[in-house]
Amino acid sequence: MVLQPTSMVFYAVAYMIIPMAAIWFGDEFGSFSSGWRLNMPTPGIMIRFIGWVLLIFTPLAVYAFKLRLELRI
Repeated sequence: MVLQPTSMVFYAVAYMIIPMAAIWFGDEFGSFSSGWRLNMPTPGIMIRFIGWVLLIFTPLAVYAFKLRLELRI
């Protein structure tokens, strides 16, 4: 399957929405409560850190996977 440039841009923007929202609105995401028994808020700095990890390391992992496929290791 070959992706067209427009669909690649769409996928990239769609992927970046979640990490960018986690970085910008970390405190708000951390204050959400769930239906689980442990209902403590998550510190906003932790949510921001996870957003940065997703934003930075996922493209590196994709590049490494692509390189591995090209080298057939």
